[in-house]
Amino acid sequence: MPRWRAGAEAALPKPEVNLTGAEHHEPRVSRQLQVIVPLVERGQLAIFGLVTECLRDWDDYVAMMAEICNSIRWRDSERSSIEDKLAGLL
Repeated sequence: MPRWRAGAEAALPKPEVNLTGAEHHEPRVSRQLQVIVPLVERGQLAIFGLVTECLRDWDDYVAMMAEICNSIRWRDSERSSIEDKLAGLL
């Protein structure tokens, strides 16, 4: 069963290098999304992740990740799909 974690925010520290020459640094915040899918038959994990500072587009990024996850297909022996499992979480 995949694990879905979305929306964790973190304040970013002041950069050590000033690339723009600006004297005042605005606080920066990033948001992350992670999906971990166990590949039981292979004994492996597939980890999909996204981190962005562009919070105004967050809903688009979540929709994009959902489409990626919805494209994963399970073997016919599996009764449920990742789409069904994620449907209640988005």
